Amino acid sequence: MFITILPGLLVSLFISLLSQFLTNFLPQLSAALIAILLGMLFGNTLFIHPRLNPGTQFAEKRLLEVAIV
Repeated sequence: MFITILPGLLVSLFISLLSQFLTNFLPQLSAALIAILLGMLFGNTLFIHPRLNPGTQFAEKRLLEVAIV
């Protein structure tokens, strides 16, 4: 199971790290907002491969629930 979610999970990690980095240049925006915008942009353009779906869905559902709590 871990092997199937790894590619999408790495993409999610990349987007979260990129959003943390971009907050240094856009301090008026939160990292969460930047991550959502980047996810919308990249998810609909660059990272549309079906192989990424299990990992990104895992990050959207499970990890987001843990982060909110």
